[in-house]
Amino acid sequence: MATGTASANWREIDNIDPHGTDYQCERTALLLGDISDLELVSYEQPSIKSLPLSRLLTAIKERIRWLSRKLSDLETEAQTITHNIARSKLYMGDLTDDELANNIIIYGNVGKYTARYLLAARDRIKWLNSLLASN
Repeated sequence: MATGTASANWREIDNIDPHGTDYQCERTALLLGDISDLELVSYEQPSIKSLPLSRLLTAIKERIRWLSRKLSDLETEAQTITHNIARSKLYMGDLTDDELANNIIIYGNVGKYTARYLLAARDRIKWLNSLLASN
């Protein structure tokens, strides 16, 4: 078993994706899919800041799941091991991509946790985006 944090627990035990084919789509099919990954996590931009928090959190959840699945489709076994180790060193790196996506919805709207989860989401999305860009 690889060390670090996997992208998804279901993938580690060879289960099927619990979201079926929901994320086997083009980015534009996602909520706010016309906004780039980096724009989506630029929370101080007026266009992002003006979004209702629930809409932003849902878009972030979808983007993390989408990016994670895209990366997994491209990774070699050696890259998966390296990425799992790197993922574990990110902020909230003990959470898989799917767990972080779930927790964004559960805790991201709770005032005392919002900033932490937005920071973790920003880190994760930027990291996933950079890995996909280098592939």
